[in-house]
Amino acid sequence: FYGVDPYKSSMGPMLYNPGGSASSPGYPPGDNWLFYPGKDGLTSSMRLIAWRDGLMDFLLLKMLADMDNLKADEIMEKIARSGTDYQMDAKSYHEARRALLNALDSKQ
Repeated sequence: FYGVDPYKSSMGPMLYNPGGSASSPGYPPGDNWLFYPGKDGLTSSMRLIAWRDGLMDFLLLKMLADMDNLKADEIMEKIARSGTDYQMDAKSYHEARRALLNALDSKQ
């Protein structure tokens, strides 16, 4: 993107930032990039991997909700009750994902 190094900058030069210039570094790395260039081509960012995992979780929850909405709500309630009230530890997330997969498996 305009020759900006994604390992040092995020959104490129901040031309519209008051006092900014074409050489301004922009925002911190990771705020915008989904892929990073590497010697063997593009590499997925952690942001892209997390987005992909979240999309898969949504699709799996939707599948379960179509079969058993109460069970889907029960699993979801354990990790995310609202957009601002959610579990932040990985253990809770992995336990909920395991419960989701087990519930889907038992419905087949």
